[in-house]
Amino acid sequence: MADLKIVDVRKSYGKKEVLKGVSLTAGTGEFLALLGPSGCGKTTLLNTISGIVRQDAGQVLVDGRDISRSPIEKRNIGVVFQNYALFAHMNVFENVAYPLRLKKVPKAELQQRVGQALETVRLDGYAPRRIAQLSGGEQQRVALARAIVYRPDILLLDEPLSALDRKIREQMQIEVRRIQREIGITTVFVTHDQGEALSMADRVLLMHGGQIIEDNTPAEVYLHPKSAFAADFIGASNVLEGRYEHGRVNAGGLALPVGEQAVSDGARVRALIKEENLALLPPGQGDLSARIQDKLFLGQSIRITLRCGERILFALIPAREAEPLTVGSDVDLRVMGASVFAL
Repeated sequence: MADLKIVDVRKSYGKKEVLKGVSLTAGTGEFLALLGPSGCGKTTLLNTISGIVRQDAGQVLVDGRDISRSPIEKRNIGVVFQNYALFAHMNVFENVAYPLRLKKVPKAELQQRVGQALETVRLDGYAPRRIAQLSGGEQQRVALARAIVYRPDILLLDEPLSALDRKIREQMQIEVRRIQREIGITTVFVTHDQGEALSMADRVLLMHGGQIIEDNTPAEVYLHPKSAFAADFIGASNVLEGRYEHGRVNAGGLALPVGEQAVSDGARVRALIKEENLALLPPGQGDLSARIQDKLFLGQSIRITLRCGERILFALIPAREAEPLTVGSDVDLRVMGASVFAL
């Protein structure tokens, strides 16, 4: 296993600069999630690491070895693509064995390593099955087995769970993390799904406009974002612009208490309050008065639409707590946490 270092990587297509001097490090055995909206550069960065895309400038180093100009087959990097890229005319065994056959691994060793890889992904006994006989989750496991069977230094995952339905996807999130920890391989996982990134990664790297704008643990990126983009992108937030004065943001007739913030009094600011950080209290017990306009049942939680003066705000609360709340009733609000950024 190995560590990974990306140094000032740049890539343009014509006049469009897709990667703008991206740098990152991943320690041996670390699981990184590259998170961001479509077009932010995350897949281009992954393809640059794998060798599918050649960067215009910068370095890709694995255990200190510069592989920036090495061909794909010399990089010893495993990749699982979004569509798995399995061979339909081959059975499970032959799909997993394919990279070993390219490397001319002896037959006895090949059979042993394929067996170990299938056991790791919990598909022992599936070797003779055809790809068409497998479920989406099973195909994803085959793709993982093929990626790890030749013992790569780095594992790259390009949205490998996006084609699965929700229940299987959640199961596979657990399985992918288990496999990664079990074999201890340094992993970079590309996703646009914030829940996936937060639940699976050791570190989340948020990309925007060809740059990494946040690099921190999932909890820190979610709870203490360093930018307005991160605060808005990760988790549903109420966004208000106004003026910060003495621990409050005055926005459109509202004075929201947000506590002490690292901005100057009188500054124009953007305040982001995550929906779960807006608490609903009986009238007279909170900081602001509001009226419930709608309730949206989401299973474990309910999204409450609130009119507060001329503003519409949203709160996300556990379903049981929302049961006594009725549309048209009055409540008080309390801000339990906010991210405030100077404009």
